[in-house]
Amino acid sequence: MDFAETLRLPDGPDSPTGVPAAPGVCVGSLDDGEESYGAYGVRSVEDPVPVTADTLFRVASISKLITATALTRLGVGPDTLVRDHLPDFRVADPAAGEQVTVRDLLTHRSGWTPDGAAHRPADELDAGALARAVADLATAPQIFPLRRFHGYSNSGFIVLARIVEVVAGEPYEHAARRLVFEPAGMERSTFFTDEAVTYPIALGHRGDPPRVVRPWGRSRARNGAGGLMTSARDLIAFSRHVLAEPHGMWVPLADASRPGEHVGTGWWIRDLPGGRRAVGHPGQTVGYTARLTILPDSGRAFVILANSEAAGAALAKLTEEALGLPARDEPTEYLQAPDVRDHLGVYTDGTEDVRVDGTGDGVVLSGDGTGRIRFTGPDEGRDEGGMPVRFVRADGEVTWLRLGDRVLRRHPLKEG
Repeated sequence: MDFAETLRLPDGPDSPTGVPAAPGVCVGSLDDGEESYGAYGVRSVEDPVPVTADTLFRVASISKLITATALTRLGVGPDTLVRDHLPDFRVADPAAGEQVTVRDLLTHRSGWTPDGAAHRPADELDAGALARAVADLATAPQIFPLRRFHGYSNSGFIVLARIVEVVAGEPYEHAARRLVFEPAGMERSTFFTDEAVTYPIALGHRGDPPRVVRPWGRSRARNGAGGLMTSARDLIAFSRHVLAEPHGMWVPLADASRPGEHVGTGWWIRDLPGGRRAVGHPGQTVGYTARLTILPDSGRAFVILANSEAAGAALAKLTEEALGLPARDEPTEYLQAPDVRDHLGVYTDGTEDVRVDGTGDGVVLSGDGTGRIRFTGPDEGRDEGGMPVRFVRADGEVTWLRLGDRVLRRHPLKEG
């Protein structure tokens, strides 16, 4: 398999990068020890300077791999209690706060509100931001019981980042540099805007035609879950580094939400044909989309970065093609007139609400942009983009709504 050839993006009439609505894309691969890169398009539609392999992008949740690697380097065991490291840790459910482990956070099974820091002020840049964000989780509601589901959680990685800085005895970002960036040779990677602006940066875009996203900053508390700014070259350096000494990070610790997918020490693990596995992580945030994938058995890796939040589906497809996988089977038979009365109401993850309203052939989800859902079974279906959707029952009653890897609880005060 020639990753470099597979990931070569065609020029097209709709986008100079070959990726819809993405002004700039960079791809990189590590294959048999050799690195190769392709850069397409521009860093910004307002200042059209070409993208290169060294251009910095926000890579969102790929940041979680840096946090997980730092924890491993510090010797933090997955089965230690969070309170072993943060004695004052609290969430709204006392039992969850007492019993939650590092493993639960690494595998997204804590159950409390997943985006507790999403609305923190963008100018919260002092060294105490992370500690305050973790303290503020004391009121974070429990969306599902501890370990009941895999439910993707940025809040869990905010707590893990706080553990990194407490165990390391230094701010999270400094620990990440010492424990990960410097050993891996990630020369331009940073969590700090004042460092990033000294290098070429791809600005984030949204919409079609794409427009620059403003403002650009975000709370420092979110760095361990999604604040990394890095380049394709630095992520290939990181891949080379962890391939040389994986430290068991790719051993599955729990199953993910899809069959054949698991979670290791922060890494997504996917079963492939022939007994092989791919590990890595996607990233998506305001203005950006990213994908990092490693094949541990063959020592190969590739990365795709785009300065558009609309590029998610295209990057996922490119990743599937680079892995030589067929397109996922999509359901072709839907229930023609499902009974949706049990499913209607308002669901919440503690930060955002999603309203479910009925239609003649399914439901419509409002509040998060998911839109129309058609049913393939009594409690499950897919949205128009193919994302799996499932209503989960407890004691016969619809209690939770799963949207891909996200879990929301039915709000008893807002139904109907």
